[in-house]
Amino acid sequence: MSVKPKKSHKRNFKEEDRRPFLDTAIELRKWFNNQSKWSTQKEFADDIGIPYSSMKKIFQGQRAAKGENRRKLYEATKLTIFFEGEKDRNPKSTKQVSNTVESEIKSLERAFYELANALEPFKYMTAEQRANVKERIPVEDVGYVSSFLKAIYDEDKFSDFIFFTEYMKRRTKNE
Repeated sequence: MSVKPKKSHKRNFKEEDRRPFLDTAIELRKWFNNQSKWSTQKEFADDIGIPYSSMKKIFQGQRAAKGENRRKLYEATKLTIFFEGEKDRNPKSTKQVSNTVESEIKSLERAFYELANALEPFKYMTAEQRANVKERIPVEDVGYVSSFLKAIYDEDKFSDFIFFTEYMKRRTKNE
């Protein structure tokens, strides 16, 4: 008598299946992170009159903005992805978005290695010199960035990280 292996109930979805509107989410998050009017996605959703549950799914790339919500997002952001004339896009079919994503990845790669190189001298600094760094860079920001990087390497946890994270860095490049 042979024993059949149990089927896993966990489905393996490709990222584009779980988040078919990822290109829109990337553009929206980039816009959101560069604006200063709203500090949380919930505050943004409440202010422009979109249910937060819908807004979260748009920010995650799980849902496209449609109808009135699309109009409200366009009025608030002026992003062409929400302009009425634009069709909902899928990242597989949009070469421009693919190029944008590729350039964002290259930018992150450069920044990561610049950071890695900038950290090297700290191996040889004194405790007082390292304390100066701690005064200038909030530990919460370090935790957020570290968690974000870890989530990138675990697809199962990445969606949860994006879903539950509304942390706004205490220090931005504009300060």
